[in-house]
Amino acid sequence: MAPKTATKDMSKGKKDKKSWVKFVVVDKQGLPVSWVKYAAKLPDGRIAEGRTPPGGSVEVRGFAKGQVELTFVDFDAAKEDKVKAGDKTGGAPKPCEISKADKAYQPGHALSLTADREHKIELPIQPSFWLQLQATAKDAATMEDEYVLESDDGAYQVRRSVSRDHVRGAAARALEFPSIYEGPLYSLTHQPAGDFPPYAVFIKRPFTTLLQSARWLKGSRRSR
Repeated sequence: MAPKTATKDMSKGKKDKKSWVKFVVVDKQGLPVSWVKYAAKLPDGRIAEGRTPPGGSVEVRGFAKGQVELTFVDFDAAKEDKVKAGDKTGGAPKPCEISKADKAYQPGHALSLTADREHKIELPIQPSFWLQLQATAKDAATMEDEYVLESDDGAYQVRRSVSRDHVRGAAARALEFPSIYEGPLYSLTHQPAGDFPPYAVFIKRPFTTLLQSARWLKGSRRSR
């Protein structure tokens, strides 16, 4: 079983370097985030780096007392995925509102951590709802079909077409609806291309239901 906390000893046998810092990395819902690449710059300039374990917790030991500058490399390097015009995700909670973290990480800005303390750090991650579609023989005719996920408070509305799937396999397609958040109820509508009428896939589902598992649909239902 993988450890919940990854420990790095930077002392190299020097007994005078006894300071430590511990941080746990969570998403906006307060859930541990694993396999995120971090770099901790120690007071003497050395870098302790690695990836977070399944528990999201890292402890660095064996350095002189002082401030530790922490960055998350993947977030600094990645460009934010811009939601296309017309989509709305404006109801997301404020940083640390739900996770109760001590600090919220902003890509490109190092966090200063005090040594000999534990810290809870929120990364700018909101869960996504994944809609998985089983491919059918009529796929070519359904590539321009759209699915719209919207919240009952009007703050969230994201539209995805089948042509924007993230799998592109022969047997399945997957659409991502990013940055869902707790509070409102969600409804998903299928809007077939052409003259076919839209229909509701589900209506007023809570956030927790969307997180429990991705939803599978058997291709595209079209009826006049």
